[in-house]
Amino acid sequence: MSRKVKLGVAGVLFGGVLAYLIATAVANTGVYYYTVAEAAARSSELSGRFLRVNGEVAPGSIQWDPTVMRLAFEVQEGASRIPAVYHGAKPDTFQGGAPVIVEGRWGPDGTITADQILMQCPSRYEPALPES
Repeated sequence: MSRKVKLGVAGVLFGGVLAYLIATAVANTGVYYYTVAEAAARSSELSGRFLRVNGEVAPGSIQWDPTVMRLAFEVQEGASRIPAVYHGAKPDTFQGGAPVIVEGRWGPDGTITADQILMQCPSRYEPALPES
């Protein structure tokens, strides 16, 4: 094979791999973001899909087993609640009533199997008070 053919084949392979990586990255960032009420209302169509749900950790729902690093809890918004399960380290600020974003897959039983839990710090999102 000539050098030009080898470079051409390498260029096509590189371009294909690059296109695949870009397509995969774009597909993973296009995750739907729901409130608890929206997700609960659309539970049948969300089965098996990856999504983000925003709400609060329901007080009294936290079940933490440090021996297997399993965290089970419910995400709530008003009267709507969705059960969630996460395997990994429990965030330091994880407690009942704390604002949370749960990223994971919606199971057929209506439970979110979380890949990631993002805790929100409410003070970071409150407007600064004017100085007197």
